[in-house]
Amino acid sequence: VLDAIRESGRPVVGHNASFDLAYSLAQFAAHPLPRAWAEYKALVRASLPGGLYDTKHLAAQLSAAHGLGLGDTSLGGLYGKLMDEGWLRASVSGVALATGVGRGRGGGGGGGVPEVLHAPGHGGYAGLADPGAKAHEAGFDAFMTGAVFARLLRIAEVKAARGGLAGEDHAPQLVPAPGTAPDGGGAAAAGPSSEAAAAAERDALLQPVLPYCGRVHVNRSDLPYYDLYGAADPVVSRPAVLHVAGFTPGTRPYYLLQRFQAAGLGPLQ
Repeated sequence: VLDAIRESGRPVVGHNASFDLAYSLAQFAAHPLPRAWAEYKALVRASLPGGLYDTKHLAAQLSAAHGLGLGDTSLGGLYGKLMDEGWLRASVSGVALATGVGRGRGGGGGGGVPEVLHAPGHGGYAGLADPGAKAHEAGFDAFMTGAVFARLLRIAEVKAARGGLAGEDHAPQLVPAPGTAPDGGGAAAAGPSSEAAAAAERDALLQPVLPYCGRVHVNRSDLPYYDLYGAADPVVSRPAVLHVAGFTPGTRPYYLLQRFQAAGLGPLQ
């Protein structure tokens, strides 16, 4: 599967994908994983040349930049809110006027909002009264991730058309897929013209979210994201970093926080 993804040059979409990505690469691409961070990033780019989008990071950034009020950025929370077309239209001014995702391909959902459906013959997850009941099943999580990305892409498209996106200077280092031009423009070096047209259409479709390509959410960290396709990761302010010793294994983090706060050291990360 990873070979097919790499050869296609298509992007990968995940949710909160940091651990899943590392585990998959360790199992199927390189075991053990590189110890150096720069080498690991090079492995990611070589394995997934079409780019990587993390819907948790994308949702948090779009919500903060445009006051969307998404709130819960867990996969189930995002799916429930973004599949509510009433909320989407009320919260994203102009979404019904957007062009691109779904329009002209039978997925418009009315007014340009992309509709996400199960493939014919694969309706086992269709019409669930409580989508949370199927959460954490691999198939349904994959479906929810794709559905969330489609709606976030539409939001990014609308916001870009109405004033741009934060982080537009970000230039992910994408590796051209086999059979494409080295400049990444999507023009096929050889093969049917339909392949070149499909590549160009894909590149245009993803343009609104390109600033977020390769940026992966980091759990329980003051680092806002890893930039797996960029030259450098964000730099955070850490004015006081302490090494703690002398506690027994199994000491609860909350106990450590209490001790530090009692000593007047203030809030800790």
